[in-house]
Amino acid sequence: MTTHGRSGDLIAIVVYKGITGSIEVVLGLSALISSLAYGIVGHFFDLSNFFNLIAAGELREDPNDFFANWLIAQNPVVVFKASLNVGLVLVVLGILKIILAVGIWRKSWLIRNIAVVVLSLSAVFMLRDIVMHWSFLRFAALLIDMYILYYCWVHLPRHFRHS
Repeated sequence: MTTHGRSGDLIAIVVYKGITGSIEVVLGLSALISSLAYGIVGHFFDLSNFFNLIAAGELREDPNDFFANWLIAQNPVVVFKASLNVGLVLVVLGILKIILAVGIWRKSWLIRNIAVVVLSLSAVFMLRDIVMHWSFLRFAALLIDMYILYYCWVHLPRHFRHS
């Protein structure tokens, strides 16, 4: 199947990277907004006591409340502060994925070469993560990225030359 001189695999790769990049940008922006909102509200109120009061009230009603126990075990102040870094990383990674999708769609050799390098490095770190912490979703993501790497390495150059 081809559309506008592009194979179905190429279209699927571009759509996949575009969607995952967009999701990462949205999640990153929401983490940034929540972190910034916490920073603004945190200047006026001591939020760690606020979270502990909410959790204590919930635990009086139900000592086995999962969320309340989790909230007491975590330090929400640290979680919100860390969300600033997480948000920035997600936004940057999402934008890079969108650039990758657009660059491959527009037949950019530079983006193709960058994609091969980045996907190769990513595969090494993903493989390390899978060995240390097995997860079917991580394994599936590795397989998808390995296929995209294979496609960028083998098929994309032929596709770029013939069109």
